[in-house]
Amino acid sequence: MKLLKRAMVALALGAAMSTLVVTPAQAAGTKVSSVVKYCRLFPHDGYGNPVSYSDYYAMCAQVYTTTNLTVRKGPSTAYASAGSLTAGRVYEFDCWTYGQTVDGNNVWLNLYAASGGPYYVSDRYVYTGPNVKTILWQC
Repeated sequence: MKLLKRAMVALALGAAMSTLVVTPAQAAGTKVSSVVKYCRLFPHDGYGNPVSYSDYYAMCAQVYTTTNLTVRKGPSTAYASAGSLTAGRVYEFDCWTYGQTVDGNNVWLNLYAASGGPYYVSDRYVYTGPNVKTILWQC
């Protein structure tokens, strides 16, 4: 299972694409949750497939853009791109940290990566809800 997860993370981070600022109503895929929660509680990954996660207590949230979301090597757009996440798909996140403010939001999420991380995305583009800082650990 962990080998499959590593392969999926590697594929997700494989191709860097630009990020488009959109509202949640314009999200790609099917909206499956508006908050971060246990990965095992998601009915699917936003595209009808099972959600991939590392363990029973892993936390996931859904990307809400119409184009793929750029992953960064640090919590700012000044950091190098490390690939992208598929628009509308559910991903596992380990923790949050403060970083560059994006549309009034300075929270960045650390993407689960079995190896090679850390990888970050702006919380602005992920359905996490208002309590993300009490649900995920601070990095």
